[in-house]
Amino acid sequence: NCYYSTGDYGRALALHEQNKAICEELGDRDGVARACSGLGNCYYSTGDYGRALALHEQRKAMAEALRDRAGVAAACGNLGNCYQSIGNYGRALALHEQRKAMAEALGDRAGVARACGNLGICYNTTGDYRRALALHEQAKAICDELGDRNGVAKACGNLGNCYYSTGDYGRALALHEKAKAICEGLGDRDGVAKACSGLGNCYYSTGDYGRAIALHEQRKAICEELGDMDGV
Repeated sequence: NCYYSTGDYGRALALHEQNKAICEELGDRDGVARACSGLGNCYYSTGDYGRALALHEQRKAMAEALRDRAGVAAACGNLGNCYQSIGNYGRALALHEQRKAMAEALGDRAGVARACGNLGICYNTTGDYRRALALHEQAKAICDELGDRNGVAKACGNLGNCYYSTGDYGRALALHEKAKAICEGLGDRDGVAKACSGLGNCYYSTGDYGRAIALHEQRKAICEELGDMDGV
């Protein structure tokens, strides 16, 4: 999980595979389920959505069998991200709504924040900017209260994308700059790459092509180093 959070997906994959093998040998089904989730997140981050979907479906089935409601909720969120990435927004929205409802029932405020963020991304992609902005603001407020700096950075980036979509480039730039600064402080290189992309889009749209090119080149270099082919 640590290597995943810093964007070293290759090392993260190897460790999750090792974890899964040991848990299978021990008959630890909960451990296998968690390893599937970790592996699925790695494959998702490198753009292998087919393998990610299969692993998150496996995790969801095992969590249901174990009556692990928190595990089912997390799997729904991860599956929603996968379907969102392949353009199946209807299924993605349904899964994120399911995750949000389960997180609320469990009192998992961090889970609620993640679900709000994912729902907001879906609504932004489908053009419902008002709903998207409200959900991202809700996610940011929860993360601020929880002291979750990574969550705040993601919410800022998502809000920046929404304001970009509505043509408010000034506000979008400020939010992406904030997201980039937080991610740099956390050592979150994937987050820095995403912020560079958001900033580059803003500068492109305002005619500052030199700065836009530099930021997109920075994002490309980081993604190449992380093995994130989808980002490249």
